[in-house]
Amino acid sequence: MKKIAIAFLVIMCSASVVYAGTTGKITGTVKDAAGQVLPGANVVVQVEGILVGASTDADGQFFILAVPPGLHTVKASMVGYHDVTQTEVRVKIDQTSTLNFSLREEVLAAEEMVVVAERPPVEVDLTGSKAVMSSIELDRSFVANIKQAVDTQQGVNYNGGIRGGFGLDVSYYVDGMELRDGASNSNWTGINTSTVQELEVLSGGYNAEYGRANGAVINMVTKSSRTRVHSTLDYKMRPAGIYHWGGHIYGPERYENRVMSNPDWWNNHPPPGWFGTGHVTAADEYKKGLRDNRDGVNTALAQHWIMNYLTAPWIQDLKEYDKRTQHGYEGTLYGPLTKRASFMASGRYQKGVPKYPSALNYNPEWNLQSSLTFDVTQNSRVKLQGMHGGFNNTDQFRTLYGSSEDNGLWQHRSGAHIAYPSNSWKFFPFVAQGTPRPTPRAPEYVRMWSGQAKLTHIFDPRTFLDVNLSYFWYFREANYRRDNLWKTSHAAYSKGFDWNEVLVEEENKRLTRGLPFHGVGRISGIPGWGLNYPGDHAQDYAKAYNYTIKADFTKQVDEVHQLKAGLYGSYQFFDRYFHFGYISTAWVTDPIARDTNPYEGAIYIQDKIETMGMIVNAGLRVDMYNVNAYVSDDVFDPLRIDEDTPGNVKQSEISIGDPYGYKNISSTDEFAEHTPTQWAISPRIGISHPITDKTVLHFMYGHFNQRPSWQKMTNTPFMQLRPYPETDPILTPLPADYGLNHGYSYTHWAGAGNPGLEFEKMIQYEVGFDQNIAALLNLDVTLYYKDGKNLTAAGFKNDESFLADYGTYTGTGHRLFPDFNGLGSRGPGKSGSLVVNGNMFFQDVRGLEITMNSRFQQYAHLKFHYNLSYSNTGIYGLRNVYRVQPGGQKARPDSRHGANNRDKGVSGRDNAYWNPRNSAKLTATVFTPVNFGPVLGGWRPLGDWNVNLHSTWNQGFKYTYHSPGDPSTEPLNMRWKPMWNTNMMVSKGFDNIIPGARTEINVTVINLFNQKQLRLPTGNNLQQYHENGRLPFVVYGTGDFREEEDDVWRWYNQRQMPREVIFGVQVRW
Repeated sequence: MKKIAIAFLVIMCSASVVYAGTTGKITGTVKDAAGQVLPGANVVVQVEGILVGASTDADGQFFILAVPPGLHTVKASMVGYHDVTQTEVRVKIDQTSTLNFSLREEVLAAEEMVVVAERPPVEVDLTGSKAVMSSIELDRSFVANIKQAVDTQQGVNYNGGIRGGFGLDVSYYVDGMELRDGASNSNWTGINTSTVQELEVLSGGYNAEYGRANGAVINMVTKSSRTRVHSTLDYKMRPAGIYHWGGHIYGPERYENRVMSNPDWWNNHPPPGWFGTGHVTAADEYKKGLRDNRDGVNTALAQHWIMNYLTAPWIQDLKEYDKRTQHGYEGTLYGPLTKRASFMASGRYQKGVPKYPSALNYNPEWNLQSSLTFDVTQNSRVKLQGMHGGFNNTDQFRTLYGSSEDNGLWQHRSGAHIAYPSNSWKFFPFVAQGTPRPTPRAPEYVRMWSGQAKLTHIFDPRTFLDVNLSYFWYFREANYRRDNLWKTSHAAYSKGFDWNEVLVEEENKRLTRGLPFHGVGRISGIPGWGLNYPGDHAQDYAKAYNYTIKADFTKQVDEVHQLKAGLYGSYQFFDRYFHFGYISTAWVTDPIARDTNPYEGAIYIQDKIETMGMIVNAGLRVDMYNVNAYVSDDVFDPLRIDEDTPGNVKQSEISIGDPYGYKNISSTDEFAEHTPTQWAISPRIGISHPITDKTVLHFMYGHFNQRPSWQKMTNTPFMQLRPYPETDPILTPLPADYGLNHGYSYTHWAGAGNPGLEFEKMIQYEVGFDQNIAALLNLDVTLYYKDGKNLTAAGFKNDESFLADYGTYTGTGHRLFPDFNGLGSRGPGKSGSLVVNGNMFFQDVRGLEITMNSRFQQYAHLKFHYNLSYSNTGIYGLRNVYRVQPGGQKARPDSRHGANNRDKGVSGRDNAYWNPRNSAKLTATVFTPVNFGPVLGGWRPLGDWNVNLHSTWNQGFKYTYHSPGDPSTEPLNMRWKPMWNTNMMVSKGFDNIIPGARTEINVTVINLFNQKQLRLPTGNNLQQYHENGRLPFVVYGTGDFREEEDDVWRWYNQRQMPREVIFGVQVRW
C-alpha cells in the first residue's frame, strides 16, 4: 500500500515544481539486478518538502523537470522491489543530472538501501563555459557581496570585465527577473548573499532565452523551503581608521597646519586680488581698513586662515573621516507558512564609511527582499517577489551614468571626495569653480524597486509553462543639494535659472561665511588651493522604469529532445537631464522634451538534444526595439523641432530655439520624424561530446546582439547658455527678451543621442575539453574568440585613474558641424558643434582559460585559474562631418578615423592595462568537521573551523619609454609592475551558545599582505622615475617656506587600498 500511495503522489504532486530558467533536470534509468529495464517504476525527489517525480517509461527512463539547484535526495521504488534512495544529488541551473537506479527483488524483508549519489567525473552536458558558486561556497568565502563573488570566477579580469569586456555587456538575473536598468545598462548587484542558493556566471555563450548581453549572464536563484523555517543574522564591523594610501589628508602634519598659520608666510604669499576691489562689499570694506597696515594684514590673514579654514565648523566633518566605524547588518528568514505556501524575507543595511573626506559622512546602502510562494492548484504555482534597494555614494560612480555608456556627460572628475592633500578644492571641496580639473563630482543617489509575479502551470510531467510579469524602477541623481533637485522643473528657467541661483546663494553662505576670502582666487605658492566663490553646480537626474512580460514553454518531447520556446516584451520609460555651469555660463540638456517611452521584445526557440554520444543546445533568437519618439529630421540640428523654431530661423543654418520653452513633440510637427524599429537575429549552438566518462569536448558558436543604452539614443545635446554677463557673479532674474538677444550653441564635448543606433553585435566561438585526472583533479582548458562590431563604445571611462586612456577608445563619435562655414565656434550668434553616438567601434578578443579544480579531500578544496587574453579595440567610420552648403558644397571635406582620410578605420590596439595579458587566481578553502578533535570544557577547539584564501596575480602592461639620447623608437619596449592581491577569511563555529543555533565568529582581511599597485607615472614624472628613481612630489611655498612632499596619495592605484580587517558574527537557526 505504501508504494501504491507513493505512485499516486508522483502523479498528483508532479505539478508542484518551480519555474524554468532557474532550474535543472534529473533524468536516468531504473533497472533490476539483472540489468533489465523496469517500466512503471516511481522516482521522486523532495522539492521544498514536497515529493515531485515521474514514472519510468517503456524503456525504463524517467525525467523530472524544473528541479531547483542544490543538493537533493531522490528515491526509486516499485512494487515487489526494495526502495533505493540516493542522497546529495547535485542539480545545477539549466543542466541535466543523470541518475541511474538498480532495484533488487523483494524476496525477504529488508531495509531500504540508502547511498550517496556518485557525482560524475565531468559534466557531460555543459556546452559553454559556466562557473557555479553554491550557497555553501558563498558562506565559506571571504566575499561580502555578489560583485566580489563574480570577481573570483574564471574569465573576470582585475577591473571586473569578463573575457576582455568592459563591464558594459553583462546582465544580472535573480529568479529569472532581470536587474538591469535599460536606460544606462547599469545592473543592480546588491542582492543579499544570505538569500542566494546558487550563483552562476555564464561567460562562454548561453542559450537563446537570454538576450541584451553580449558578454556574460549572471544568474542567481534564491533559497526556499517547505520543511522548516531557516534564519540567518549577520553583523560585520570595520574599525575606524585611515583606509587609503598616505597620511591623514587634513592631519596636523600637513603644510597648511604647520606653516601657513605663521603670519610671516602670508607676507610672501598674499592671496591674489586681496588688495583689489573684489565682488563682495563686506570684503572690500575689510580690505580697505587694512590696506596700509601690512603686518596687521598678515596677522589677520593668519588668524583668518586658522579660524575659518583650519578650524572652521564646516570642515570638521571632513577632518574626522578617520574616526567613523563602519557597521553592516543582514538578516534572512525563510520557510513554510502552510503546507501549500512558503515565504522569504531578507534585509541588509550597511552604514558605509567613505575612505576619503567626502561630501557625505556615510555612504549608506540597503536592500530588502521578500517572496511568497503558494500552490494555487496541484498543477499551478505562483511566486510573488519584491525588492527595494538604494545607496548614497561619494566614491567613484557605481552606475554607468557618467561613463562611456553615457553621452560624454562624464566630466573627467573624481567622486565626491578629496583624495589627496594637494587637491585644488581642499578648502572649497564641493561645488568649487570648475578649473583646473578634476573637481569633485556630486554624490550619487540611487533607488531601485522591482517585483514580479510568476505562474508555473504543469500540463503533464513532461510539459509546463512559465509566465512572468515584472517591473523594474530605477532612479538616480547626482546633486550637491538633493532637496533642490526634486523641486527643479523646466519652468525654473523663466525665473532665471533657479537651480543655479539658489545653490550659489546657499553655498556661498555655508562655505564663505561672508568673510574676506570670498572671491579672492587662489593662494600663490601652494598647489592651487581654491579660495574662490563656488560655481560648478552640477545636477544629473535620471528616472527609468519598465514593465515586462515573459513566457517560457518547456516540453520533454522524448528521451532525446527537450524543447523550450518563449517570448519577451517590455514597455519602458526614460527621463534624463543634466545641468551644470559656473555663475556666468550654464550648460543644459533639456531645452526640448526629454522623456521617452521606448519598447523592446524578443522571441526564441531552444532545443536541447541529449543522446548517448552528444549533447547539443541549438537555439534561435529574434530581438527588436524602438525608441518610440519623434525626433528632428535634421541630424545636424536636433533642436529643429523646438516649438519656438518654426524653421531654420537662426542664420538659416541652425535652430537654437528658446530654452525656456518646453513641449512634447508629435507627428504633427513639420520637422519631426518617428524613430525606426531595429531588428536582430541570433543563432546559437553548443555541443558537448563525451569521449569517455572522464573526458568531454565542448564547442560553442553564437551570435549575440545587445541594444545600446536608451540614453545613447535619446539624450538631447548640451546647450551652452550665457544668461549673465561674465563679469557679474551675482545672479539676477533674466529679462524677458534675454533669450532673443543672445545666441546659444551646441557644445562639442558632449554627445547627442542617436535614435538610429543599431544593435551592438558580438560573435563568440569557444572550444575546449574537460578532463578528470585520477578522480583527484578536474582540468578544463578552453580557447575562445569574440568578434565585436557595431559597438557604440570600446572602453570604460568612469574612474579617477581613467583606465581606458591606456590604449582604449571610449565613447567618442561623429562630430557634426551645423554651420555652413564648418568652424564649430561657440558663443552668441554661433552654432558650435555636437558629437553624435555611432555604431563605429569594434573589438577583437582572443583568449585561453585553464581551470584546475581539486577533488582530493572532503575538507579541502583548491581551485586555480589561468587566463591568457588579447583584447584589441578600434574605431572606424566618419569623424568630422560638415554640412552641405546651399550650393551643394561643403566648407571642408569630411574626415574619417584613421591615419589618413582614405582609411576605413583605425587598427585595433591591445589594451593590456584594462585587460591584463596574463592573469591567475588561486582559491583555497580548508575546513574541519563540527565533531573534529577532542572535547575540552564542553566544546571542540579544533572543530568547525574554516579558512578561505583568494589570491590574484595580473601581469603588468607594456608602455613606451626611451631615455634622453636613446635613438631607439621601439614602441611598448617596457613592462610595468605586476599586480598582486590576497584576501582571506577565517571563521570558527560554535553550537548552543544560543540554544538551537550555530554561532560563527569570523575575521575577513582584505589585501592581506598590504600590497600596493604603483601607478605608471606620466610625462616628466615618468622620466624622473626612470632616470632618478623618484616618484611624483608636490611643492608647497616659496623661498624659506618651500617644502617638497612625496605625493604618496596618488602613487598607488585606488582600486587596491591598504589592508582592511573586518570582524563579523553570524547566527544561524
